[in-house]
Amino acid sequence: MVQLVNATRNIYSPLYRTYDMVPQGICKSRRIPIFDNILTQSNPFQLSNPERGAIFWQSWNSSSFKKFADCKFYLQAPPKMGLYLTVTQAQLRKNSQGICIDSIVVKKSNEKKFLFCESDENNAPRVFSDDGGQMRITINLDSTLPLSYLNSTLEVQFVVTVKRDCDTEGFEPCEEDEDDSCIGKGFFNDGIVNCPKCTDEKSCTEDSEQVPIVNPSNVLLSAIISLFATMVLPNDNALRV
Repeated sequence: MVQLVNATRNIYSPLYRTYDMVPQGICKSRRIPIFDNILTQSNPFQLSNPERGAIFWQSWNSSSFKKFADCKFYLQAPPKMGLYLTVTQAQLRKNSQGICIDSIVVKKSNEKKFLFCESDENNAPRVFSDDGGQMRITINLDSTLPLSYLNSTLEVQFVVTVKRDCDTEGFEPCEEDEDDSCIGKGFFNDGIVNCPKCTDEKSCTEDSEQVPIVNPSNVLLSAIISLFATMVLPNDNALRV
């Protein structure tokens, strides 16, 4: 099995830009979460260079997770390109019935949602593909429920890669018979999974199937927040990778 990256601070590669999500303001401390979410929605991370990926990482201990506000942020590919999102680390909590206490929700551009709180049963990365080039990531931590031990930690890590058509020099396909699944050659065999089924690495356990979720009760609230953000916030201050 390929050795996966387990902390952004250990990565020094021109192929990736790394982000510690709380210190760099991607995820906020618990202040006014609704306004934090609105601000985040209007500032997508734009991966403007298809040959450069991004790694997002954060861990929380028994004290810091209590100060964490639910986090939402958007990922945006260049025009006419798509995205691969690899969840290389998901160390969150479940209850005794196997239901997530904390969770990560990935929402694709086709409105499908996927919820989980840990790596799959084989400890393999979960990889999501989006042809529309936009995803929303939501991280929810239940700060009302203490961690089991003082030295316990929660941790998440994502790797984001732009995919594009395969008629461009310097790019190779992630998926057979998919003409728009090509990523930069530099991402192959670099020890970090970028493609579905780990096809960019010589030895890796395949990811499991994802189960979509739908939460109709949040549809109206999301629409109101999005409308408010569109009216009051500028759209020209996007963060670029």
